Amino acid sequence: MPKSNEYDRKLAVEIEKRISEMESGDYKFPKRFGKRDYIVLAAVCAVCLILIIAGGCLQ
Repeated sequence: MPKSNEYDRKLAVEIEKRISEMESGDYKFPKRFGKRDYIVLAAVCAVCLILIIAGGCLQ
């Protein structure tokens, strides 16, 4: 049990550190997804789905 409590304490400290970093005024947020990003994501999903279906048909 002490190991779990130590892990929880370290996790809480790290979470607080990251939250305070994100709330600071000079934090630079990543840019939002654009149209190209969504197209690439859809293409990757379509290729994966096609490969899964093709794999099922091989049996």
